Amino acid sequence: MTLHVFRLAVGEWHKIRRRLIPWILLGIIVLVSQGILWGFYAAYHASDDPFGALTPPYEYRDGEVSIVVTCEDMLAGLGEEKLVSISGRFAGEEREAIDAEIGEWLGTCNDYLTPDEARAVFTLPYSIAVVSDGAFLAFFAIPILILAASVLGMEYGWGTMRATLARGVGRWQLLSGKLIMLMAAAMSMVIVVAVLTGISSLLTGIVPPGEEGSLVVGDGRAWLDAIKGLAKLVFALVPYVALGVFLAVVTQSSAQGIALSMGYYVLELILAPVLGGITDWLERIVDVALLGQNVEEWMSTASATEAQQTLGTVVEQPDTLRAFFVVLAYTAALVAATLWIFHRRDVTGAKGE
Repeated sequence: MTLHVFRLAVGEWHKIRRRLIPWILLGIIVLVSQGILWGFYAAYHASDDPFGALTPPYEYRDGEVSIVVTCEDMLAGLGEEKLVSISGRFAGEEREAIDAEIGEWLGTCNDYLTPDEARAVFTLPYSIAVVSDGAFLAFFAIPILILAASVLGMEYGWGTMRATLARGVGRWQLLSGKLIMLMAAAMSMVIVVAVLTGISSLLTGIVPPGEEGSLVVGDGRAWLDAIKGLAKLVFALVPYVALGVFLAVVTQSSAQGIALSMGYYVLELILAPVLGGITDWLERIVDVALLGQNVEEWMSTASATEAQQTLGTVVEQPDTLRAFFVVLAYTAALVAATLWIFHRRDVTGAKGE
């Protein structure tokens, strides 16, 4: 039975290879990932202070007195004395206000990247780690939702689903084969993007202006973390495969399945911060109940930048274990519901979509 399902998955793989939509979606993901890498590369060479515009200096001016403190000064241990000299010019409520202002500015230094950190963004193996960063998950999740909903939906529209079942293929075997194929497609997309990112990272040493540093700056642990990040990304995409398939089976339509998938994804992005900002207990419910929140938590890491380490910023530890089980529960529930509906509902002829 397992061999039969595997053969169906292989057959589905050969079918999807001949369609245009997976190649279009892959092309979009590749273009976005390459744009991010080369965008970082261009920003790095645009000025002597890469990404410094994100963390402007703190400036104090009073007549002829002008004191400027940069995040780089703070990392070098040269800025504390300057800040004390500014704060010491005030007393009482004015001092409290200026101290609060300085404290707020110091918070922006958490996002400061040193030149070495900025360069690492497009250098192996950290460039591959950027691919699996939770901030860019949408660039994978949305195409995967579209692909999953379209693969099942088009079968209904063309009427090929009914013809396949009429040949004696078991329903749960057929659906299982499609799910396995889609998960393999998601993993293949991640691997292709990672490989092309690695090649582009090596090309940054050839494209002018030439790089003086090494093209590979990470040690064995950094490579292991990059591979681990890619594996986490693949797992994070599995519930979106299940969601797209579920909505396609419910609607028996590719257009409606894609529309509902996109609607759910966008609705979560809107509702999560709104509901979380009302009360603490609603925020806890959102953290546990919403798929997107848990996928984001699963993809997040507790690594700190050099600026955060130097400034002693507390980096919140993500609850990845809880997120893992919530994502797993969503996947299991969606797959089970899809199999139940697909098994009980009659499959009609072509709908002309």
